[in-house]
Amino acid sequence: FLSTLFCRTRTSQIFNGSRCKHSYVHLRTRQHARAGINEGVQMKKKSVSVTMSWNGRVIQCILALVALTFVYWNGSQPLREVSVGSEAAFKIYYHEIIRKDSRCMISSRGKDGIGHQTEAKFSCIATAWFLNMTYVHFPFVDAQHLETKKEKTLKDLEAFLGLSNAYPSFDNKTMTIANREPLAWVNKCNKKSWFKDSFHMNCSNETLVYTADNCWDFFWCNIDVYSDEWRSKVKPSLQHAYYSSPKPYLDEFEAADVNVAVHVRSTDSAFQIPRDELGLYLLKLWELRPGPDNRTIHFHIHTDDASPERLMDKMNIYDKNFLASTSVYGASNISLLRVIHQFVSADVFVLSASSLSHFAAMLSDGIMLYPGRKIRRAIESLGWFGDIPNDVWSRRVKR
Repeated sequence: FLSTLFCRTRTSQIFNGSRCKHSYVHLRTRQHARAGINEGVQMKKKSVSVTMSWNGRVIQCILALVALTFVYWNGSQPLREVSVGSEAAFKIYYHEIIRKDSRCMISSRGKDGIGHQTEAKFSCIATAWFLNMTYVHFPFVDAQHLETKKEKTLKDLEAFLGLSNAYPSFDNKTMTIANREPLAWVNKCNKKSWFKDSFHMNCSNETLVYTADNCWDFFWCNIDVYSDEWRSKVKPSLQHAYYSSPKPYLDEFEAADVNVAVHVRSTDSAFQIPRDELGLYLLKLWELRPGPDNRTIHFHIHTDDASPERLMDKMNIYDKNFLASTSVYGASNISLLRVIHQFVSADVFVLSASSLSHFAAMLSDGIMLYPGRKIRRAIESLGWFGDIPNDVWSRRVKR
């Protein structure tokens, strides 16, 4: 509000020959932001761009301070403190642009693995929703870790996820790419960010698409604030896109009443739980199974390990009943798209520290278990568990 008064009462020469396009203020709550929006709209109708006398500017400043004091005392709430791992807590300030019909467009485009790219796109879809922006979709055109049939795999993945069915795609005839900078890396929530540090205040051009590798600098730093909107709006939107294209029938799920998918990733070993610890985690999950109701449980374990047939030995799992209720898949005996759909469809999904796990879990209505080191903050806001709940098998699971 103060910014609006100052902007509309100064001469245009002060701002290098152009008037302020937008006026916004750091407000303590979203309710206050709405109050500021209404105030700004009324003031916009009355404002004129003329040189103000010194006395006029003093009067405007006094009025601004009075109005700002009123907004502060009208049900103000303390700033939300958010801790990030071992880093010092930081404060989130909500930036609300007065023009709620803003045409601000953002997108994600990269060349990392398909898990990384998909999680990145999901983060920008969610961020666009949270901040009243428009997500523009770039199809998959390149990716790492695909040794053969790259073009076909990416084309199939694009159709499989259905994002181009649900969100507007980039049009090089009417749109232009603008680099979205600075981009703080994941979990670096106290670093400079285009979203956090006011760089997006002029985002209104109807042709520019502000593009970066991901939107993790907003999504993972604020998902705990927007968790209700995630569950009620964004996740259903992603699921709608996902199920807009045909999915494989999982006949392997028919043999059991409860299906557990497990992702065991061998690469990025610094982020992964040691195999023996993962084995203990899975055995604990197995031991918590209910006996009286006679439900059958089957584990579907997926790994990129070079020797998937030796995986159970590496995890020190020798329980005959567990082994009899387990199938182990390597990259050579199941398709990537079928793996993704198993992750999404499983009653219980044990994630790895991997973007492939992350984006599949974002689409799932099952129970998400995340053992070991967490490489994303605030995963609990998505309903994911680190420790296994004692009532894990009695929880209602959507199939």
